Amino acid sequence: MAGRSGNSPSAARHRSFLVRSATPARVAIVAALLVVSLFLVLPQSTRDLLLSAAPESLSPSAFPDLETPPATLGQNADVEEVKQSPLVPLTVLADLDDDGAVCLDGSPPAIHLSPGWGRGSNNWVIYLEGGGWCSDECAQRSRGALGSSKRMGRIMPFGGILSHDPKVNPDFYNWNRVYFHYCDGASFLGDTNEPVQAQSRLVFFRGRRIFTAVIRHLISHHNMGAASLVLLSGCSAGGVASLQNCDRLAGILQQSSSQSGASGRDGGEEVGKERGEEGPVVKCMADAGFFLDSQDVGGVRRMRERFRAVVATQNVSLNAHCTATVALEDHYLCFFPEHLLPFLHRPFFILNPLYDSWQVSNSFAHRQSFPALDWHECRNDLHSCPPHLLQLLHVYTTTWFPTSLLSSLPQTSPQLGKE
Repeated sequence: MAGRSGNSPSAARHRSFLVRSATPARVAIVAALLVVSLFLVLPQSTRDLLLSAAPESLSPSAFPDLETPPATLGQNADVEEVKQSPLVPLTVLADLDDDGAVCLDGSPPAIHLSPGWGRGSNNWVIYLEGGGWCSDECAQRSRGALGSSKRMGRIMPFGGILSHDPKVNPDFYNWNRVYFHYCDGASFLGDTNEPVQAQSRLVFFRGRRIFTAVIRHLISHHNMGAASLVLLSGCSAGGVASLQNCDRLAGILQQSSSQSGASGRDGGEEVGKERGEEGPVVKCMADAGFFLDSQDVGGVRRMRERFRAVVATQNVSLNAHCTATVALEDHYLCFFPEHLLPFLHRPFFILNPLYDSWQVSNSFAHRQSFPALDWHECRNDLHSCPPHLLQLLHVYTTTWFPTSLLSSLPQTSPQLGKE
């Protein structure tokens, strides 16, 4: 069950607007409304076109007391940045397998970490890699980089919101920046005790343990317990993961803070001004991760088939407040961001193109739907769609995306218990 590639964080080209507020629900509503007005109406018709002009950075208004960003950015700065970016080595966390936190093939998880400095030394950007999901084809996936740390690249240039260059990444360039490799196939949510035999291989579904163990490793080995500001982000399946794990991350950090009485690093500003009483300020951003629970042109909800299979195969652990609202056989619906968002406690930001080429090809104009209509060329290149198909596509995008997003937003702060 492959998905769109999500191997590199997008550099910010249109400034996003994450707004500080005492009420997380208000932050969510403002952020999402801004996305609808600023991003969903962009003329780009494919994901590649959107990413070629993607946001340059999150606004400093998202977090207090950041340095003033540089004024301008060249048109091709993202390309030049990657060419000039220092290479960040892969860190394989071999000690985490004692917690059962292993990739699909049983190898330990891995990250790329670039330490912060100066005023950013207590702040963190955690970027979750994307790359679709797996159910019946997880054994095949376990042979590649999306299922095994043995296959991952040993070095990586950091770009976009992971860049060290203040001209490219003015808000986060000196934060601790982590590229969190995706090797479980279920958006860091799978949770089975025993491995599964598949195609003569043992396959492990341990994404939830991976996420928890890596965060705890960063707390114990890299002082993340003293964090003041934390942004959890990701693209595609990593975008889904950023929302699904948003409150969990805050809970782990709060628990660490209460246990250790963490304090800021030497030379940092007074932590009390930024951290809050119960730990760091945690916010989350999903980039191209708003997968729709919508019908295709043949009336079939294709993403339901995918997510149902993933949730069942990997024993996915979903938000308990969401699953409590649906029947047991429908728990998988809480994998969809639109059904999850009303139950999130932390502020979130949704970035998604209106004409999402992956969702057009896999959700709306699936190759098995409406064979009487020739969607082949249209699916591969939206510019080649004939007028009558473009009209259908326009109705789909202007109906499902805004309606699903806006209807999922909480109108008041949800009264949630801690997970």
